[in-house]
Amino acid sequence: MLGVVSAIGGLGSLVYGGIKSAMDQKAANAKFGEIVGKQKAANEAWYDRNYYQDYLNTVQAQNALKRVRNAWEDEVQKARARAAITGGTPEQAQAVAEAGGKVMADTIGNLAAQGEQNKLAIDSQKLA
Repeated sequence: MLGVVSAIGGLGSLVYGGIKSAMDQKAANAKFGEIVGKQKAANEAWYDRNYYQDYLNTVQAQNALKRVRNAWEDEVQKARARAAITGGTPEQAQAVAEAGGKVMADTIGNLAAQGEQNKLAIDSQKLA
């Protein structure tokens, strides 16, 4: 009789342990799923923020444009001053201004290409 009671107690303990273990595992899986979900959301937010930004509005691009614009304005001013002193024609100063416009357009084109390269790098990071 004592053996039967002991066996029933052991069986009950085994069933309770199994149920408790399953509940603990379920809670751990839920916590893991929550952590994975948060990390996935953070990754998506990083991707959206970096991929969809306008590269021409980044600090690096704005600094490059500012340097080109300042150099262009200085060259135009110098050309106009030379034209006034040497008796040159306004067309000569205009030619300098147009050349500076081409440099500015080329700079913007290069920055746009760099922005596309940046997007490719962000895609590669996301896939990794």
